[in-house]
Amino acid sequence: MQQPVIRRTALPSELCDRTIDFLWDDHSALAACALTCHSWLPRSRYHLFFTVKLETRDDWARFDRCLTRNASLEALGGIAPYVRRLLIGTRSHRTFRDLDSNLWSLPTKLGLPRFSRVLAPLSRVESLAMGDPDLYVGASEALAEEGFNQWLRCLRAAPFASTLRDLTLSFLIFEHVNDAMQLLAVFPALCNLTQSHLAVLHTFADAPTPVHPLGPERSIFLQHISVRVPMEKALSASWAPLAVWLAGPPFVLRTRQLSWRGSPIVHGQPLLSNILEKAAQSLKDVRLALAHDDPNR
Repeated sequence: MQQPVIRRTALPSELCDRTIDFLWDDHSALAACALTCHSWLPRSRYHLFFTVKLETRDDWARFDRCLTRNASLEALGGIAPYVRRLLIGTRSHRTFRDLDSNLWSLPTKLGLPRFSRVLAPLSRVESLAMGDPDLYVGASEALAEEGFNQWLRCLRAAPFASTLRDLTLSFLIFEHVNDAMQLLAVFPALCNLTQSHLAVLHTFADAPTPVHPLGPERSIFLQHISVRVPMEKALSASWAPLAVWLAGPPFVLRTRQLSWRGSPIVHGQPLLSNILEKAAQSLKDVRLALAHDDPNR
């Protein structure tokens, strides 16, 4: 008697991918899908590694091992091409009161080789967020200057630096306005800038004259700006130079969307109105949450 023939029907790849898409926030299920069959691996990895968040040195060490192991096993580069959103030190529920007085930078604390090695294969990062209450970014003292220069060298060497379009900065203290300009100038293709709880140690009176880090022939065209003004009076006063600098070169405000949360006038400077005036011709969407602050602020 002839045995019945069992035929296996393969599901269309589009249907499999769509099914995996529904599991985008379930890492356990995605990990199981990645081990099911070879054809399910790319879509599972897309969701597993789309966003990578590195907060602690242990996070960096684990991700470093993961990148190295997968790159050595696979000719296609492992997981690095799937990373599109990179979050560095973006710990939530922190304030400037948590700041450590020690001056250090992330490359110094992690070790420059590991910091550079982790960034090196990430060629498709589209969005970068940097924010750490313990991260002091400046160039006044020897330790801070060396750390800041290392930070810039690592970011400039990253393969995504020339194509990054979305940048978020939060809970960073800069020594001078020029330090912030040098950091943003690393990303000449930047279009979307979000800043929250930034400060500079030297304000209008003692800050050096801002320089144009890209050269007079190059500019950064910002299409989306999101600003959150620090509520603390001392911090908002030290943040004011950053907003003034944002309305000048190397930035050209062809802004379509502006989001502003906080006081429109900081340290006697009409910061919001200055930016609105610069971007008036291109603005399509304005979202304001204005604070009613002390008029002497």
